[in-house]
Amino acid sequence: MNHAAEKRRPFIARQRGMSLVAAVFVIVVLAMLAAFAVRVGAAGEQDVNTELMGARALFAARAGLEFGMNQALAPLGTGLCAAHPLGAPGTSRTFALTQSTLNGFTVTVTFDCTDHATTGGLSYRVFSLVSTATNGNYGTPGYVSRTLTQEVTNAP
Repeated sequence: MNHAAEKRRPFIARQRGMSLVAAVFVIVVLAMLAAFAVRVGAAGEQDVNTELMGARALFAARAGLEFGMNQALAPLGTGLCAAHPLGAPGTSRTFALTQSTLNGFTVTVTFDCTDHATTGGLSYRVFSLVSTATNGNYGTPGYVSRTLTQEVTNAP
């Protein structure tokens, strides 16, 4: 054998396996990028679900306010709060929604009534309504709650 060929041969033999190291490195980097993409995608999906449930809770609380206004203003007349079925301070009604996308929400509507009189001797009631809609258990990932307030009156 030629002396120059003998010198090159050990150098070439040492080069074996370098492409394997590079290939493993590329595979590891690609796997890490894929895991990151999956994690970011899952977090984005959770954000969308949380936002959707928040919007549903808001509509459930609005439904509670509408129920409360109907209950507060249903008995017509200008009587005092004491004569109204919901006149006691802090009276509340709780109900569960079972229709469509609001299924699973529990709504609590609290009524507070105050009497007022005009200079002409006319008396009227003002109801302060607080509607709270909740879904899930507090402290769990799926828990959502929204609270709305409204004042209504039977004043002319």
